[in-house]
Amino acid sequence: MFRIVWRNPASRAACITGMVLTGIATAFYATVEEWSLIDSAFFAIITGLTISYEGLAPSSPLSKVFTAFYALFSVGLFITLAATFASTLIAENRRRRERKHKSDLHMKSGGGRLGHPHFY
Repeated sequence: MFRIVWRNPASRAACITGMVLTGIATAFYATVEEWSLIDSAFFAIITGLTISYEGLAPSSPLSKVFTAFYALFSVGLFITLAATFASTLIAENRRRRERKHKSDLHMKSGGGRLGHPHFY
């Protein structure tokens, strides 16, 4: 399934953008807030996915402003990512059904894997 999604350029771009954005946020929190990499990555991910957690919170004004913009941008990115994944999987499912339908028609017409066409 992941290979199907990764082949789509829009899905691939959204994945890479999400990873880069999460990496930037992780580095920012590790540097400015002086959190560990685990805590920084955890906070970046839960903020990006809009999951509430009371254990960590930015303390400096710069971190608060960064977090506000990061949350706005990442929510839009994750929505785009989910929509792109869904549309790619739906399109692939449609292609598979069409291929199966064509294969079934070919089998019913007498040709195909089971034998040769019958001429009466």
